[in-house]
Amino acid sequence: MVAQDRLRIATYQTELHRKGPGLLLRDILRGKDTQIDAVARVIARNAPDVLLLQGLDYDHGLRALTALRDRIAAHD
Repeated sequence: MVAQDRLRIATYQTELHRKGPGLLLRDILRGKDTQIDAVARVIARNAPDVLLLQGLDYDHGLRALTALRDRIAAHD
């Protein structure tokens, strides 16, 4: 019998919208937003191999996404 490798794929509607440029990055870096912390914990706990994030503000240079990645890694 040959063991099969598993690939865990997830999609997550984060609802991490803010009402202006740079506000999501600010909130992630402050580290005091319970919604952001909850998103980071859920992603870290489930540890998908491939993750599609929805509802996340876009910024040029992907600074908010990079900061969120670091928050997720802190929960590992």
